[in-house]
Amino acid sequence: MRSDGGVSAHALTHTVFHRTAAARLGLVLAGMGVLTAGALCSVPFYPVPLTMQTLAVLVVGGLLGPRLGVCAVAGYLALGAAGAPVFHGGLGGPGVLAGPTGGYLIGFIFLALISGFFVDRFADKKWLHALGMFIGTIVLYIFGTAWLSFQSGMSFDQALTVGVIPFFPFDMIKILIAVMFGPIIKTRIEHFL
Repeated sequence: MRSDGGVSAHALTHTVFHRTAAARLGLVLAGMGVLTAGALCSVPFYPVPLTMQTLAVLVVGGLLGPRLGVCAVAGYLALGAAGAPVFHGGLGGPGVLAGPTGGYLIGFIFLALISGFFVDRFADKKWLHALGMFIGTIVLYIFGTAWLSFQSGMSFDQALTVGVIPFFPFDMIKILIAVMFGPIIKTRIEHFL
C-alpha cells in the first residue's frame, strides 16, 4: 500500500493476481484489447498515422507493471503479425511490422517496460512517472525513426521530421493524461477485483 492509499502495479499483480496464471493471462489479454482499441482510434497521417496507441501503451504499462505490460505488448504484436486486424486502420500481418511504422510498434515494448518500471518503482511520485514515460517515449522514437529511415530510404533527420516532430506535442499530452488518469483507473479496477 502506498502513502496515498493506492496500490502499486507491483502490489496489484503480485498480491491480488499472483495466485493464478489464469488471472495474469486475463490481465495480459485485457491489455492487448486496450492496445487494439488504441490502434483503431486513428487519424491518417503519412507515413505514420496518429493513433491512441501510445496512450494505450502508457496506461497498460502503468497498470500492469513492466513484466505484464511487456507481455501484453508482445502478445498484441504477435497477434497482429499473425494477421489479426489489430494495427492502425484495422491492418494486420507481418507487412505492417516490416513497413514504415514497424519500428514504432517494436518500440512499444520498451515504452511499456520503461513506463511500467517507473510507475511501479516510484509509486508515490507522479513526476517520476512522467519522467519514465518521457524516457520511454524517446526510446520509442529512436526505434521508430531508425526503422522509418532504413525502410523508406530517408535520412534520419527526414524520418525524424515526418515521424516524430508532428507527433511530439500529442505524445506529451498523452503522457499527462496517463499520469493524471492512470491512478484513477487503477483505483477503479481494484474495486472490481
